[in-house]
Amino acid sequence: SSGINAEYGGTYGSMLLVYKLYLTVDGAMKPVRKYIRNYNSPIFNICYSDITQDGLFEIILLSYNGLHILQRCLKTAAGYIGRILRDYTPTETCPFFSEHYG
Repeated sequence: SSGINAEYGGTYGSMLLVYKLYLTVDGAMKPVRKYIRNYNSPIFNICYSDITQDGLFEIILLSYNGLHILQRCLKTAAGYIGRILRDYTPTETCPFFSEHYG
């Protein structure tokens, strides 16, 4: 079975649960737990958003102890940024790059 581009988070009291959906051979969706984390206080709200505006979505939790922002692992982020840089076409000349690489 292959993973599809969908992850879902949920809470159970003070526990964060993150699942990824997999498509089975018969076409059904199967959730597989990918991540679990316990907090010291209840979680009131959960949101999945790109608040840093870098193209990578963060999990934002609001708990009794405050706001928690969980970012993706460094390996995933590095791969994403690498693809952006590989496909980047400059629209104007940057003095640093033309001086050093150009």
